[in-house]
Amino acid sequence: MTSARTVRRPWTAVTALTAGALLTLFACGTGSEEAREPEPVTSEENDASDAGGVPDSGSDEGDETDEGDEGAMSSEGEATDEQGPSDEGSVRMKFAPDLGDSATSGQDGTPTVGAEELGGLLGENLAEDADCDGELVLEEGQSQQCQAPDSIEDGDEATWTAHPVQVPTQESLDQDSQPAVLFTTGDELPGSARQILDEDISLTGAGIGAAFGIEEVPAGELSQSVLSMLTGDDAYVPVDQALPDGATWVDVACEDPLDFETFEAAECTATTSGGGEWQLVVVPGSYIDNDQGLLLGISTADDS
Repeated sequence: MTSARTVRRPWTAVTALTAGALLTLFACGTGSEEAREPEPVTSEENDASDAGGVPDSGSDEGDETDEGDEGAMSSEGEATDEQGPSDEGSVRMKFAPDLGDSATSGQDGTPTVGAEELGGLLGENLAEDADCDGELVLEEGQSQQCQAPDSIEDGDEATWTAHPVQVPTQESLDQDSQPAVLFTTGDELPGSARQILDEDISLTGAGIGAAFGIEEVPAGELSQSVLSMLTGDDAYVPVDQALPDGATWVDVACEDPLDFETFEAAECTATTSGGGEWQLVVVPGSYIDNDQGLLLGISTADDS
């Protein structure tokens, strides 16, 4: 009854002649509820808040309307999700395209990254180096596991798997690639995303923003994002000047949308100013520094 008086405060201005009627109304529970039930203010104001109305009014009605609690929680949940896609089912990654002095020749001459150096590569964004089980031989099919937090802000320990990958050389995409390391959470990459580990795939990638990928990225939007990555300077490995014969990237067409939750690869085709076509493999880039973006694989086997 106290909250009813708060909402109905204008009734206290009724003259003394109607005071007796008010006392009778409050004494009778049924009469009071019937008087409040048609009240539309809280419902309408709450709807207005969801549609972009004044936030202050929306926050008050959430406490008074029990029926709106479930919807309000859902709405608040969506607002919280704008920090990035849900961690459930997603794969986080750390891309190390420049190994510097970390890679040495193994006993048979194959480039290898030692356990300590591997932990240092993963730990670059963390408070301390990762703990890796052993060295990583940089050839297709090899892998090594490490233990480290799954983001720069989350202290929860996670299992990371280090994969040997290839990145484009600065000279040209049609020349030999060079080895790099991709760290991903979990034991192995799921499904079609494993394509990015093929030796004839050269990787680049870039962060786009914390809100990127909250919802499924449509094929048209994905095409534009990939084209911007190919032609821009913010990619981990810039490829805007790496096309043979001085050609430039002019268009990208992606067949499918990209879902950060399922972590499946999207197939795209990039066209150059010289009429050449390059097949692309795109996977969600949920990077360890909490930036959302894309990891882009360029097929060096199917270029024309």
